[in-house]
Amino acid sequence: MSRIFSYVSIDIWRMMAILVPFITVPAALPFTAGGMENSAPEPKMPSWTRLRYADTTVLGSLSTEVRITKSDPQAMQAAVPSDLPEMPLPAAPEDLLTLGVSAYGHSIVKSYTVGAVIWFNPYNGATIQRDKLTRGGKASKRIYRYTPHGVHRLRIEPEDRNEEKEDAGNWSRVKQTYFPFDLEKAGCELVIDPAVLFYLISVAGLHPDSAPLRFCAFTNDELYWLSVKPQELRQRSVNYIRRTSTIEETVEGTIEVLPLEIRATPVRHKKKSKEFEFLELRGNIRIFLDMKTGIPVQISGERRVVGKMDIKLDKVVVH
Repeated sequence: MSRIFSYVSIDIWRMMAILVPFITVPAALPFTAGGMENSAPEPKMPSWTRLRYADTTVLGSLSTEVRITKSDPQAMQAAVPSDLPEMPLPAAPEDLLTLGVSAYGHSIVKSYTVGAVIWFNPYNGATIQRDKLTRGGKASKRIYRYTPHGVHRLRIEPEDRNEEKEDAGNWSRVKQTYFPFDLEKAGCELVIDPAVLFYLISVAGLHPDSAPLRFCAFTNDELYWLSVKPQELRQRSVNYIRRTSTIEETVEGTIEVLPLEIRATPVRHKKKSKEFEFLELRGNIRIFLDMKTGIPVQISGERRVVGKMDIKLDKVVVH
């Protein structure tokens, strides 16, 4: 089995390192997801290319980094070994965007690291593929490929603790699963990975009177109805580093933010449905957007064992 995975021995962390951290991405075309404005031919891309968040409480800590870069179908296809069971590749434009998400979590129970790369269509926001590597707890590498009728998942795990220490490309337990769904019956135009919300909310031009954004999202091996509802403006204190191609400065003070309430409902109600998560957070999830820059400056929610967390922006790289 090691031979099979020599083709994809680069794990998610190395893939993250390959992503050019400060690249300028092209302007996206209109979205068709519910609630997204479709009047401008080329909506603006986010003002940021990299975001870093952190929070520490008595019971634990969480740090997360998000990067947006340019990619193509060839790079996405290379993540799936050609000699494994078929993973259909849906139609995709030549110009794809990727979100790279890395996280480190620590609690009194365990520590873990998660790295993910999400390929999505800049013309409508639809997710095409997601690669995720988890270490700590139950280690696994999972490749999700999204199609109009369902999601294919390739799960790769180590056979034992000794194998877990090796590169993920050498792990030998392999299982492929298919999760079918009926988008028309569910009332979905397309399906996103929840992390793509970073991109969507940053380019939507939201304000307190905006209609809620509505999407269908696939996570935890389930399809969810997802809504993003703007609330009344609030004041929030910030303290982060802002970096451009020429300067690095500290942004500190009180700013006006737009809270966005994230609500998720499983399309299929199951007895063992998992609770929706966004960046390892669950429960009452809110994202706070800087009204002036459109940058998400805080994400709030709950973590198991740790409880309520407010992960705040501590560094941003902008165009």
